[in-house]
Amino acid sequence: MITLEGKTYTLRPSFAALLQLEQRTGTGLITLARKFADGSCTLAEAEAVLRAGIEGAGQSAPAELGLLLVQTGLAGVAQPLAAFLHLALTGEESSAGKA
Repeated sequence: MITLEGKTYTLRPSFAALLQLEQRTGTGLITLARKFADGSCTLAEAEAVLRAGIEGAGQSAPAELGLLLVQTGLAGVAQPLAAFLHLALTGEESSAGKA
């Protein structure tokens, strides 16, 4: 779960959303997860991961997602997005509450 400007979104790593994430970023999931872990992710990558998580949960990402990301701050979304990527790589349901 992640909250952006008072609205809570569920993040879920569906297969289709993860494929789209790799296409949007031109980067594989393991590399993206490493970038989030070491703090070298770009704003575009953060937006793409966030969009993939929201859409993977069957929700529509808001049109102003980039603006919401900036308003929340990259530091405010980094942990939930890293947890989402971890869940995508491991499939561990116990991490779902953190994503």
